[in-house]
Amino acid sequence: MRYGAGPKQTLDIYLPAVAAGPVHVFIHGGGHRLLDKDDLTVAVEPMVDAGAIGIMVNHDLCPDVGLEERFQQVREALVWVFGNVGRYGGDPNRLYVSGHSAGATLAAVVGARGWAAAAGLPVNAVKGLTCVSGPFDLEPLCLMSDGPDYRMSVEQARAMSLLAQPPAPPMPVIIGVGAEETGEFIRQSHVYADACRGAGLAVRFFAMELENHCSSFLPMANPGDAICRAIIAQTGLPSPG
Repeated sequence: MRYGAGPKQTLDIYLPAVAAGPVHVFIHGGGHRLLDKDDLTVAVEPMVDAGAIGIMVNHDLCPDVGLEERFQQVREALVWVFGNVGRYGGDPNRLYVSGHSAGATLAAVVGARGWAAAAGLPVNAVKGLTCVSGPFDLEPLCLMSDGPDYRMSVEQARAMSLLAQPPAPPMPVIIGVGAEETGEFIRQSHVYADACRGAGLAVRFFAMELENHCSSFLPMANPGDAICRAIIAQTGLPSPG
């Protein structure tokens, strides 16, 4: 389905055998420059098996667009889902979002307070958030060799930082990071968790043993893993087993 005018502004909808109401939106990563929704469909399979409608979101990539435009695109995706998912048996008032790596950044964008009301959505349109292995402080991106690809200044990066834009209560938040990731990913995951707790949110934190940055999405797709079970439970559906 198309949700915007950009070449990659499309999404796929996965329907459970019996729709139970919740809607789980997954946003893929790839350093803001790589990958496609079709590469990580496994990430929504446990939620669909549990009875949620699964939605995989695509978005235009850098350097074709800048990071600020990518933020706007995922907001547009959520507006589309909220307004249209009822046609597929989903309850727009039971909308949950997750993402991995750069997708975790984008998930935090739609979880952040403030934008939903301006877009005509309820303030608490997103009912639960899961961010795995996300960079939430954007300034370091400007200092990387591929920094120009993101089309933002250091000043813009500071203003867009998700560390200063935690969700509003009472949204529950799940944060995960691989225990074998680099120190910066681990640090930023903890800092974002602290920012969410400081905003009065209930946070569950998962340090996933043996997982590195490229593999840390796999526990999200494993019904036997604690973080996957927590994501399903966040929607109000029973965990398998």
